[in-house]
Amino acid sequence: AGAGAEAGTGALLQRYSFDLEVLETCPGTARTLSLGFAWAPPEGALPASIDEMPCCVALGGEPPRALFCGRDLGMVAGWRPAVHVSEGSLLTAVLEVRAAGATIGASGPASPTAASAAAGGGAPASLRMLLLQDGEVRAEARADLPAVVEQQGNEEDEEEGGAG
Repeated sequence: AGAGAEAGTGALLQRYSFDLEVLETCPGTARTLSLGFAWAPPEGALPASIDEMPCCVALGGEPPRALFCGRDLGMVAGWRPAVHVSEGSLLTAVLEVRAAGATIGASGPASPTAASAAAGGGAPASLRMLLLQDGEVRAEARADLPAVVEQQGNEEDEEEGGAG
């Protein structure tokens, strides 16, 4: 089950991943986890919430949602960190950067933004994030990168226009 816009499934430009072993949980708490990737650190202190991170991709929360560049892409069906994650769980987060019709060598772009530029020729880059628990895909989200970046830019323009 997935969330977000149906993104392209073009050539794989980059793949990033990390593993996290859950050592302990706190039963009875309303707090849960989100896992993701950030590619441009914010200036100053980190935001209080993942949905305030401007250049990141994340899955999680309660109820679980998909977030891309500060945009909420909707609920993630089938996986609830507060219910399914337990002591000893092995979580793997995978981020794929894709572009339709692009062929990039092994030393391709180092960030989703660079991947978008490398795609060129009207072939939009897309992001796909998978979350695996104990080796099984539990959540997935996809989004076209140019659409997410454009929406973020429009919001910044509106904020600047409304301040004066």
